[in-house]
Amino acid sequence: MKNLLKKVSFFLLLSFTLFFVLKYIFINREPKSFNSAFVDKLKILQANKNKKKIVLIGGSSVGFGLSAELMEQKLGITTINLGHNATLGLVDFQSFIEKNLTKDDIIVFSPEWHIYAHPDFVDAASIDNLIRHNPEYGRLIGNPNYIVESYFASIRFSQYVHDGNEIIYRYHCYNANGDIISHCGLKPKGPKYYSVYEDPMQLNSFANYFPFLSTNKTVYFFPPTQTRVYQEHKNYFAQIEKALVNQRSILVDNVVDNVYPDSVFFDEGYHLTCDTRTQRTEKLISYLTNSGVVNNRSLTKNKSADQ
Repeated sequence: MKNLLKKVSFFLLLSFTLFFVLKYIFINREPKSFNSAFVDKLKILQANKNKKKIVLIGGSSVGFGLSAELMEQKLGITTINLGHNATLGLVDFQSFIEKNLTKDDIIVFSPEWHIYAHPDFVDAASIDNLIRHNPEYGRLIGNPNYIVESYFASIRFSQYVHDGNEIIYRYHCYNANGDIISHCGLKPKGPKYYSVYEDPMQLNSFANYFPFLSTNKTVYFFPPTQTRVYQEHKNYFAQIEKALVNQRSILVDNVVDNVYPDSVFFDEGYHLTCDTRTQRTEKLISYLTNSGVVNNRSLTKNKSADQ
C-alpha cells in the first residue's frame, strides 16, 4: 500500500512538473493587448512611489488628451498619465494608487461624463480582457480572484507577433510618462458621436470611491467634449459644474472651455489629436502655475537645471 501511494505521489508530482514546464516554456499566453499597457502605467506609478509627482487620472480622454511628458518638462515635477480606457472603470485600482502616493502629490482628475453619475462603472468584458492578456494586473493590485482567473485563462500555442505601428490600440502605445502616442502623426478619422445618460449625479459619494480626494490636492479638469454633445447636454453639464463649485472643488476652467470641434478629435468620442493635446496641456500647465497649485520653487529648480 505504501509503495502504491509513493508511486501515485511521484506520478502526480511528475505530472505537475511537466505541466509547468509546458506552460512556461512551450505554451504562450495571449499576446499583451492595448488594455495590458495599463498595468505598465501602474508600475510607473509604483516606481515613483516616494517621489513628489503629479498624477493624471481618468479614462482614455486623459490618455489621449493630456501630455504628462510635456508637464514634467515644463513643471520640473515627475508626472504620470494613468488615463487609458474608461471601460476599465476608475475604482478597481484605487487602493493601489493610494498606496503609491505621497501626501504632497497633486492629482489632476478628469473623469469622463458618465463617471459623475456612476463612479463605480466598470465593463466586465474589458476587465476580463486585461486579466486574460496581462496576468500581472491581479498580482499588482492584490486581487486573488483576478490571479486565479488569469492563471486559468486561455493559452495558445502560436508565437507572439509584435503589433504593427499602424495599429492604434496596441500594447506598445505609450511613452515613458504613460501618454498614449500611437496615433501621433497619423491622419485623424473623426470622432464617433456619443450620448450622455443624464442620470442623477453621485458627487457626494465620490470620496468613498476615490480616496485621493480626501488625502491629496486634487484639481478637476473637464473632459474634451464634442460640440454637438455639449449642445445636447449643456444643462446637465452645467449642473455638474455647479455641484463641484458648491463643493468648493478646484476647477481648471469651465465646461464650455473644453468644447472642441470634430476636426480635432482623432477617432473616438473623447480622443484628441496630438497637436490639440499639446495645446490642452499648455492650458493646464498655465493654470497650475498661475493658481499656485504647483509650488513655484519647483519651476525655479527646473529652470536652473536647464541653464
